[in-house]
Amino acid sequence: MEGLAQGDAAREILTRAIEDGECLKCSFSTAYEWFRALETAGMQEAMRDCLNDWIALLELDCTTCPETPREARSECHAWSALPLYEMMRTMAGIVPEGIGWEHVRIRPHTMDLEDLQGKAATPKGDISFRYEKTEEGWLYSVELPEGMEGEFLYPDGRTQHLSGGEAWVSCR
Repeated sequence: MEGLAQGDAAREILTRAIEDGECLKCSFSTAYEWFRALETAGMQEAMRDCLNDWIALLELDCTTCPETPREARSECHAWSALPLYEMMRTMAGIVPEGIGWEHVRIRPHTMDLEDLQGKAATPKGDISFRYEKTEEGWLYSVELPEGMEGEFLYPDGRTQHLSGGEAWVSCR
């Protein structure tokens, strides 16, 4: 993804936007673009604070997602599902590469979670995953559907090839 700035310059701009109290914050409907900018700059951990605005909707008794977190009224918008998408794409780290999910890149960003598990639905079948923090580090378990290949990227940059139909477990 190409943007106005790359690398350190992008991180500096986004950090200033986060820390500047006078900078306008994205509404829920524009959060997707904000999350992609943070992802491109390698600032996935900063997404957690943004997700807190969505979590706080429960305290406002919202049953659907409003346009903005301020002066909220409960509405129903398709982008209300964005937190679910971000859980899979960013926190579980499951991102398709290529056409038809033939290859997948998995790079978890569990943020402040101690564990995360679930299934990501794809056209080839479900990707099952379980990440658990242990005393030795993180325990990762991933199973791809038949016919899918992938790469698991550890936080330290190492990679592990994955093949469909095999359960794969590794402790970092």
